[in-house]
Amino acid sequence: YKENPNYTTQVEEEFGLNIGLIGDLRINEYLNLRFEPGLHTNKGALKFNERSNFTQNSDTIRLIKSTYIHLPLLLKFSSKRIGNYKPYIIGGISYSFNLSSNENSPEDNKNNVFRLKNNTMYYELGFGIDFYLEYFKFSPQIIFNYGLNNLLIQDGTAYTTLIDQVKARSFVVALTFEG
Repeated sequence: YKENPNYTTQVEEEFGLNIGLIGDLRINEYLNLRFEPGLHTNKGALKFNERSNFTQNSDTIRLIKSTYIHLPLLLKFSSKRIGNYKPYIIGGISYSFNLSSNENSPEDNKNNVFRLKNNTMYYELGFGIDFYLEYFKFSPQIIFNYGLNNLLIQDGTAYTTLIDQVKARSFVVALTFEG
C-alpha cells in the first residue's frame, strides 16, 4: 500500500478450494520431481477505510474473485522412510493463469469491476508427511505460495490510486491421496 496516514486499506481473506492432479518422477530414493496442475478458486475483498473518495459505504469494498489454472513444478526432498511414514519438504516455482481477472475488460472500478492481471509467477515452499496405508498413500502438507509480480491494473480510479501493488500470496493445507 502507498504510504499515506490519511487512509488504510485492509485485505479480507476467505477460504478457497483447490483440486488437482499429480505427476511424479522419482529421481532417487530421496528426491522426486513433481508436476501438480490444478484448478484453484478463492475470493476476498479490499476494504478502503478512507472515506473522502467514496460517496456510499458500499463503495468502500471491492470483491475480488479468482479462478486460477495453477501449474507448479516442484522438487520433493524426502527423508528415509520410518515405519509407515516419511516426512518431506517441497519447493519450486509455479505459474498461474487467472480465468476471472477481468484484465481485458473495458469496465473498471466505476462499474464495480476490480481488474487484475491474468498471469502470475510464484515461489512455493512447503512440508508434509507421507503416510503409507494398506491401499493408498495419504499425504497432508502445508504449502506457502509467494507471488512475484504486481497484479494490479491502474485504472485511474480512487481504488487503484490508493494501492501501490497487489501480489498474490497463499497458505494452502493440502490433503493428497495417491494409489
